[in-house]
Amino acid sequence: MIYSILQISRTPVARDAYIQFCSIPESFFATNAEYMVEETNRDEAIRQFFEAHRNIIVPREDGESFTFIAHAKQTYFRRRHSEFVQKAAELADVSIDAFVGKTPYPIGTAMYELNRAFCDKFADYVMCDDELTPFDQWLRDEPLKGVYYIGGVMEYHY
Repeated sequence: MIYSILQISRTPVARDAYIQFCSIPESFFATNAEYMVEETNRDEAIRQFFEAHRNIIVPREDGESFTFIAHAKQTYFRRRHSEFVQKAAELADVSIDAFVGKTPYPIGTAMYELNRAFCDKFADYVMCDDELTPFDQWLRDEPLKGVYYIGGVMEYHY
């Protein structure tokens, strides 16, 4: 799968300050990315980002900046919250025999699904203030007030 790393800032980003390959921490390649896509079509990647998040983002006329709707966090995470609660309830009922591997139960898969419902680390990332963060976590941490600007965009494959 191909996902994006978007440089997002609270102020406009000059072209000569766009993220580059050397901006990405080496640890990202050990845990997430098999490789970076050499040529990223920035305009297309931004269009896809806006389309994927059209229920929480309001693009501005310049096509490179956006605002968030009111209650964007709740809107974005509503379905995932339901998945998280459901998976947590399922895991709460795991028997000791299943937990220790005596009876079959895909506990590793269930834990992965629980973690993914909370924060998908194999999806889009945001580079903001020189910190690379999964989009889900950035959305949780960010106040989502005012205008956000997209600088550089890179794509990675995992």
